[in-house]
Amino acid sequence: MDGKLYTQAIKLPVGNSGQTTYTVTRFLLIDANGTTIMATPTAGSDYSEYVGVTVGFSFDVNKFAKKQVPVDVLCFLPEEYTNFGFDWFIVTQTVVREKCFFGDICLNGAPYSPADYDGSLYGSSLGVDVPAIMKIVVKKNGVEVPNSPFNNEASQGIGSPLCVQYPDDIGAPGEIFTFDLYIWTRLCDGSFDYELFDTFTATDDGALNIPVGADGVLDYVVGTCNSSDADVTYGHYQWLVTRDFYDKTNPTGFLFTDDATTGKIYKWFRSSTAGYGNISSPIGRFLYYAGYQPEGLLGLEANYYNCNTELWSANLSALMFAYNITGGGKYMTQANNIMLAVIAKYSPIGTSPARTLYWGYDYFNYLTGAKMAMDNGVTGAAAYYNILEADYLTNYVTKATDGYQRIFINAIAAQLGIGTFQGSVEWSAIKADNDAGGYQSLQEGAYGLMGNSWADPSVVKEYIKANICVGNVSEAEAEAIYAIGL
Repeated sequence: MDGKLYTQAIKLPVGNSGQTTYTVTRFLLIDANGTTIMATPTAGSDYSEYVGVTVGFSFDVNKFAKKQVPVDVLCFLPEEYTNFGFDWFIVTQTVVREKCFFGDICLNGAPYSPADYDGSLYGSSLGVDVPAIMKIVVKKNGVEVPNSPFNNEASQGIGSPLCVQYPDDIGAPGEIFTFDLYIWTRLCDGSFDYELFDTFTATDDGALNIPVGADGVLDYVVGTCNSSDADVTYGHYQWLVTRDFYDKTNPTGFLFTDDATTGKIYKWFRSSTAGYGNISSPIGRFLYYAGYQPEGLLGLEANYYNCNTELWSANLSALMFAYNITGGGKYMTQANNIMLAVIAKYSPIGTSPARTLYWGYDYFNYLTGAKMAMDNGVTGAAAYYNILEADYLTNYVTKATDGYQRIFINAIAAQLGIGTFQGSVEWSAIKADNDAGGYQSLQEGAYGLMGNSWADPSVVKEYIKANICVGNVSEAEAEAIYAIGL
């Protein structure tokens, strides 16, 4: 009646005092075949937290008076029971639903190997692929449900998925359930902790927002192994990217903020130094390269909105990359709109554009953007590229004298096919190249890996692994996340 279940009226005797107390020790709903389909949990049972009243409970009956007693019941089936015609006990129908998760962590050296995880909760003598240890925080309309968080530490993720239960009130359509996926993962200092990788959602008894396979289990992979059958694939640094892109409570800032004018996500925000629109360009491109595609697309979108007012060396290449992967005409239109400004700001004047004689990073960006724009037919790009290439080969390559400059010359040769490999560089010696602005950093480490510059790349990868999560994910971190996976 009115979407609620009622029991049939029950006549109960009342003593001479005019009032009698009765106790319900078991409450079951049984179908016509005698099968129990719903029941009220007993006090202290696993599911007692899902209901307001457990059995046994007591109520008073008075002479010549009707009494309605609210009762909560649970079921494991999704059917709605609307044909019982009960009219005495008011029944709240709650279905305990379930979602299951299973994950793999790849330890194939990109960037972590079994030795990096050995001796942690994952155990010892590990292979190149281990089941993920995780916890799931389940919330109903923003409030954590009973028994949450759920974890699989006891089994170390071996043998079965982690299944989580949550109460769905059939009489309250539109309930939103969220499932925060935390994975026990290695941090930069070698310690381990649960870090947030993703959040899934479901409405009422609906499916998760991520399609899953026929077994109903959401399968995920962290890394680059066994990914073909996964429903979701993450990079090892997804937790870092997730934190810095979306967590606006992060005290050191989050990556993108809303532009009050356009209403679009448009630039990186760090509370200590305000906004920086330019870094969205390489952030978007390299995160997308590295497999962090949703965040990469956010960075590329941010670049689209900010490059009208903030023109930097990587804007043009980011527009062209966005156009190549999405086919979005707006990116091509924007590239044509800014092309004259790019030519005016970054064409060689005298011997070279400002900073580029000793700043290979900018020349990498200039050449990448010009080449991609030329290949896509942007007006004026071919002539601009030819001037840049000639200036680069004449005024930069021939005058390069140290390891810092060779890092970018080698990266340009490897990534763009311009020029030739100039020899390897010792990571330990890079600090001495101060005349070129050289120092040991994530960015130099990344571009050295892109150009196969390092005499011992393993040393550089260890440096990146130890330093990549020290600060926010800026352009250097995005480049390093990409390069360490090469």
